[in-house]
Amino acid sequence: MRLSFSRFMRYKTCPLWYYFEMTLPVEEPPSAELLLGKLIHTYFYSLLKFEEEKTPEAVWNEIESSGELMSFENMKKDFSSFDELRDYYHSLRGKIILFGSREDYIKKIENMMDNARKISHTYRHRGYRNEVWLSESYGDLEIVGIIDLLGDGEFVELKTGGKNDNHIEQLKFYSMLYYLNRYIAPKGYLVYLSTGEIEEYRFSVRELENMFEDVKKVGRKIRNNIFPARKGSHCNYCPYRGICEYR
Repeated sequence: MRLSFSRFMRYKTCPLWYYFEMTLPVEEPPSAELLLGKLIHTYFYSLLKFEEEKTPEAVWNEIESSGELMSFENMKKDFSSFDELRDYYHSLRGKIILFGSREDYIKKIENMMDNARKISHTYRHRGYRNEVWLSESYGDLEIVGIIDLLGDGEFVELKTGGKNDNHIEQLKFYSMLYYLNRYIAPKGYLVYLSTGEIEEYRFSVRELENMFEDVKKVGRKIRNNIFPARKGSHCNYCPYRGICEYR
């Protein structure tokens, strides 16, 4: 069984959502935010290597050329069966979901690119490798993660959205993976490209061992088919909300 941070948090958020995702997978259309995040990450990596600049319009054109734009407000939200839900999402192939206007996105891109240029000077010449895969096995449980920028005793996670408590948990999860691989508690940085803020964390060995125990506990629950529903604000964004009897 493979457990990444996103799957770990999916289970912690709602075990039933995790179950649906694993047993009744649907292919959701990508959001412009997802594509934007990937492009800005790539842009930041290029700045560390002193590569050629891009304009905000060029980044937006890459998003726009990736598929047909569709507003989130126009998406269907209720379904009578899983087959209907699956067929609907299948019909959205080639679509990109928008949560704002073209002008809003270009302003957002311009702001993040400006912050990326300023912040990149801090992380040049540190010998970072980008998008590094780490894994650790415990019995049949494989814990995995891809770190944005990995150096010697430290790493960086780039964020293109607003602050979220899960970001600190993600940093702790990756710190745990680093510790399990190298027996060193690393220093981790959260870099918010939307605001230009940088937050530094170093978790204690006790905190990392507690995280490891939590991950193993989630693994045991999944293995034992324990998938209760957990209501919350996340229900508004769950693609399975239309067929969930607990909504």
